[in-house]
Amino acid sequence: MNSYFPKCRWSIYDVAAIALITLCSLCIERWLMRLATQRGISSGIPVLVSELMVGLVPIVWVLLIRRAGLSDLGLKRGRWSLQRTTGIGLITGVTLAAIFGDMARLFFSAKLTVSYLLATFILTPTSGYLISAWIVGPISEEVCFRGFFYPIFRQKFGIEAGLLIQSAMFYGFHAFNSELSIATLLCGLAYGLLYELTGSLYPCIVGHSIYNFIIVVLTALQKAAQHTT
Repeated sequence: MNSYFPKCRWSIYDVAAIALITLCSLCIERWLMRLATQRGISSGIPVLVSELMVGLVPIVWVLLIRRAGLSDLGLKRGRWSLQRTTGIGLITGVTLAAIFGDMARLFFSAKLTVSYLLATFILTPTSGYLISAWIVGPISEEVCFRGFFYPIFRQKFGIEAGLLIQSAMFYGFHAFNSELSIATLLCGLAYGLLYELTGSLYPCIVGHSIYNFIIVVLTALQKAAQHTT
């Protein structure tokens, strides 16, 4: 057994329970978003709350029910130094965004201005989405899919199958929210492979956050290009 992936202290039944709770939280999120839209208030808050649940439920489950630690969820140093793993995560996030975000075309087609980004994202009701996309989402989703789901699939079915299963679940989670994209599936696979190679969830969180950040900025650039044409 790999020392960075010791014997998993939870079972496939725990995974089924967490998956069910996650699905319920998504259903509640969809209902709250519809309610928010009807009342003309920000729908970013339900997304933020749902993302918090995605990460907090596995943490509480592991700590209180299975009496394990955060290190069992991958929240540990891993094979290399924190600086090195952070750098690897940053490079991974930028690379994935370059592949799936069509960065070059968007950067040449619009000028990025601080005022435009502030007006489009930060100073609007969409700020809940930003907190979710840049901070809460990457942490929660990595803890859930890579930290909680992947180790038991890895233990039961092997590395290759484990990577594919957790990536498919990550894809299904986003597909439920109408974020259906092959990029989601491949990013889930990349983050899982990153966890396998480093033995730490930190580079996965960094890479996920950087990827989301760049995609949001590129979306702003695309909107700016459309606005100026």
